[in-house]
Parts: sequence; C-alpha cells; structure tokens
Amino acid sequence: MHDSSTCPICRTLPVGAALSDAAFDAFLAACRDELAAKQERFQQRIAVAARWFYETAIAASFEAAFPLLEETPAIYLAWRALADMAGITGKQVHDARLAAVCHVHGVGQLLTFNVHHFARFSAIPPGLIVLDAVGL
Repeated sequence: MHDSSTCPICRTLPVGAALSDAAFDAFLAACRDELAAKQERFQQRIAVAARWFYETAIAASFEAAFPLLEETPAIYLAWRALADMAGITGKQVHDARLAAVCHVHGVGQLLTFNVHHFARFSAIPPGLIVLDAVGL
C-alpha cells in the first residue's frame, strides 16, 4: 500500500491538487522504487521461509529413518565395562559410550568417519561392526 505521508511527491502536494506530467512521472517513479523495495523484502522473507521448510523436512525425514535410542541406566553399566575392558581413559571414553549405546540397544553396526577409534570395540562382546563413512 502506498504511504502518502512518506512519499516525497505526495507530501509536497496540497490536498486536491492536480499533478503536472513531470510530477506524475516522478510520482510513478517513486511508487515503482517503493514497490521494488517491498518486493525485494518479500522475496527475502520467502527465501528464509522456504529454507526453513526445506531444512525442517530434511530433519524430519532423517529423524524418521533414524529414531533416537532411549537413554537407560544399562548404558552407564555397559559404558563402564567397555572402558575398563579396553583400558580407555580421556576423550576416548566418549567413543566407548557410543559403543555402549549400540550394545545395549542391539545395534550391530556403527557408521563413522573415525574407524580407528571404534575398531577396538569389534573384539569386545557382543561386538560391533565398524563401517567407514569415507568409503561410501
């Protein structure tokens, strides 16, 4: 909607005044510029909304394909046992925890970019098949 209170042409006209051809051309140019600016802002908002919908759809399809596993007290016990059996300390305990989650929930395969860190869990019962994500 045209806002005559901020329009440089409309603000200078007395109420009921007629426009000359030059003033009318200036008025149309100002309206075109105002409309172009509003269209640009609208297109930016549409792009943001479209990106959000796209990312939400991707996340929803990923979550449907890979449901979250429940956090249970058994995970802590399995994690401690794995860390003790493998002699793991420091930052590597986080890898042991992921392996423990797999063991508790019966997940037999783990896809990772860091095969070296998880390979040791293949030999610890019930075992874990470690797949290299780089080779896919």
